[in-house]
Amino acid sequence: MLRFISRMESRQTSGSKTLAELAKRLGSDVKDPIGYDPQTGRFYNAEDYAREKVLRDEAGLIWLLNFGQEASVRLTPIDEALFQTFVGMYTDPIPSEVQADELHKIAADTVADLRRFVIERTAWKLQLPRMSRVVTWVGSYPIPAYRTDDWKTAFRLRATELVCECGDRIRKCKRTDCNRLFFAGDKRQVFCSRQCSQKTQFENYVKSIGGRKAWRKKHKEQYHVRKKTRGVKTQARGPEKSP
Repeated sequence: MLRFISRMESRQTSGSKTLAELAKRLGSDVKDPIGYDPQTGRFYNAEDYAREKVLRDEAGLIWLLNFGQEASVRLTPIDEALFQTFVGMYTDPIPSEVQADELHKIAADTVADLRRFVIERTAWKLQLPRMSRVVTWVGSYPIPAYRTDDWKTAFRLRATELVCECGDRIRKCKRTDCNRLFFAGDKRQVFCSRQCSQKTQFENYVKSIGGRKAWRKKHKEQYHVRKKTRGVKTQARGPEKSP
């Protein structure tokens, strides 16, 4: 999980003199740093922070939607890593492992709440037990944060935060038989996958020619035409000569 020591909360984008001096001593060439990740030893300026925050938020929301709508409860190593990143912003300590069925249930319940919020436009109200507001010093700057020792509370809080950040990109698949929620990578995207897009195109085509019965008849006619054409080509070539 990336822990940022930053001044973004105060809406300032100018660099910190303390961080600049530290970056210089450690040999970093980042100009006007506003943040530092102690796990990787990287310094960040305002542009880096904003760009990478967007990517992390989108990745977290995509994972939540996919995992919460899967029928399987098997956890992959990627799921485990993304889970720790997902809850790590608000929980302390971060759980080293979690039961697959327990995580899948809370993810599915969260996506169900998210669906009502996005589609039905109902209010999303959370009860957040065991939550604390912690303010710490970073140099001469006080930095506030929410912390909890309950990963389920952290999970729900992170989900609502991501919806506030990227909720306008959550869509319901236009294919009637799907209705899956997905994160739209393009503002024109209306299907959750290429498969749903192709199935819808095929269904519209079948409908346009008169339905399934008409499609079967046309498909059968095309098959016989192709078969006849292949037979003519074979006869035109003649029998192959033996060596």
